[in-house]
Amino acid sequence: MSNTALANDKYRATLRSTFIDGVDTILNVTAIPTNLPTIVTIGWNGIYQTVFRVEGTSGTNSSNYALTGISKIKGFVGNLPENLAVNCLNHEEYFNQFALKIDPFVFVKRTAPSAPAVNRGVMYLKLSDSKFYYKLEDGVEQSLIEVAVDPALLTEQGSTPTTPAANKMKLYPKTDNQMYTVDDTGLERIVGPRLDFWVPITDTLLFVNANQLRIASVNRTAIYKKGTRIKITQTTEKYFYVSEDSSMSGSDTIISVFAGTDFTVANAAITASSYSYIGRSPDFPTSFAFSMAPYGSTGSIGSFSQTSNSARFTWISGVVHVWAAGKVTNKGSWTGSVYNNLPIIPGSVTTAHNGRWLIEGGLNTIKAIAANVNSSPAAILQWNKTYLTAEFTWPDMAVNDCYQIELSYPA
Repeated sequence: MSNTALANDKYRATLRSTFIDGVDTILNVTAIPTNLPTIVTIGWNGIYQTVFRVEGTSGTNSSNYALTGISKIKGFVGNLPENLAVNCLNHEEYFNQFALKIDPFVFVKRTAPSAPAVNRGVMYLKLSDSKFYYKLEDGVEQSLIEVAVDPALLTEQGSTPTTPAANKMKLYPKTDNQMYTVDDTGLERIVGPRLDFWVPITDTLLFVNANQLRIASVNRTAIYKKGTRIKITQTTEKYFYVSEDSSMSGSDTIISVFAGTDFTVANAAITASSYSYIGRSPDFPTSFAFSMAPYGSTGSIGSFSQTSNSARFTWISGVVHVWAAGKVTNKGSWTGSVYNNLPIIPGSVTTAHNGRWLIEGGLNTIKAIAANVNSSPAAILQWNKTYLTAEFTWPDMAVNDCYQIELSYPA
């Protein structure tokens, strides 16, 4: 089991360059996983979906990271284009690797059992130190969990039990028919996924502003990473994406959230809350509305106006998908380059994907196409006159020009 592939729940990256099937021996990516070896999926849920086992990594930053020691498990036969999403998913390859490896559990054992049969293993709990161990056919005993476990509480608990001693944890069922653990910091976690994929938040979430939450006097930055989904109840249920990695402000955890114009955090009590890393929990909205408009890099809005404006976005496996349209009815006082705002800050400067154009009013003539998405000076989409040519500037814009956008970019 020393070669068992390890999970990386929050790993999200994109391919930096095209992978040439049968030639390339590494995957050039924008980020690398923490736990190795591991299994990654490229282009999930698309025609290019391919699963690789990864033994190692190289590089020092997002411009030169690579996954090394790769071997294809299954998937697309052919080259994989750059900018495909790269993720670690809880799919069959993770679970099937344990097939025929583990004998039935020995739940309580005062001394180590004998070595298992060839190509099998045995896992057990020793009462002498309250730790889990396993043995393979070589008979060598190895620790499975370094954190000691307090005796299990087998009766249903109506609420979270008392915090265990240092370096210990408790395992127990609750009245919702789920198993839980609580560690020596008092943090309660559910064991295994809930049927609705939501994990209850046992900390108290507090209002900061319309797009921020706070957890007082504790560090939870390891839980609330960019792309995590959050559900809160303030009279009604509200749903959000975590728009950037959570951070610390003094001793408090600050969580930035965004749901466009559909939901905002109110200055009111939050009576229930949950989080999820699953692509989409059954009740999580398929998309969110947000406000989008073209604007200039300099100057001021003046009397700018637009009609027929609509914009929505969704966020799947580390990739933000946007579709929007609008018609300029008054240019206002902008100058400089022409931008459109985006709902989520891009993870890198990259070319926008899919269809996007700006059409001259009344002529059905394409005046500009979208060039890059960028995180500076803000989350923006920038326009060029034609592909890889001069920037489209505000003087080029005219009343009745229309924009239509369908694009995807890595968050």
